[in-house]
Amino acid sequence: RTRLTHSLEVAQLSRSIARELCVDEDLAEAFALAHDLGHTPFGHAGEDALDEAMKPFGGYDHNAQTLRVLTKLEARYPAFEGLNLTWEMLEGIAKHNGPLLGGGKTEEHLPRALREYNATHDLELHSWPGIEAQIAAQADDVAYNSHDIDDGLRAGLFTLEQLEALPFVG
Repeated sequence: RTRLTHSLEVAQLSRSIARELCVDEDLAEAFALAHDLGHTPFGHAGEDALDEAMKPFGGYDHNAQTLRVLTKLEARYPAFEGLNLTWEMLEGIAKHNGPLLGGGKTEEHLPRALREYNATHDLELHSWPGIEAQIAAQADDVAYNSHDIDDGLRAGLFTLEQLEALPFVG
């Protein structure tokens, strides 16, 4: 599996779910295609290593890096930084896994890139994102859990019969 094939699978799932729920398929697919842009090489282990190395500078968070890529690093237009995406897209990218503020979490807990962007473009980080972002987050979970099962079967860590014995699977 690669980050690209994973993102394409998440995009297909997101579009299908959005269609069934009669919500914006294009927006759900866009979230899915962009959701992992900030990931490092070597998956979450790479992110953990980079986070440790970047501690003196506020650490590293792949969701915050995705927001940076979309709003600063990608320079498609000469008049401004970023990709000229909608507020809904950027809000959903920032908090597709749920609210980032509240429940004891304050702005000091946020990665620097999120704090900086939110200071000029309030992303309402205390609330849930739109349904399309939530669909992409759930599709991401389905895709990587399915991959894990597939990889576990291929590696011989468990058998199909053992899976079928589980209430959820069976």
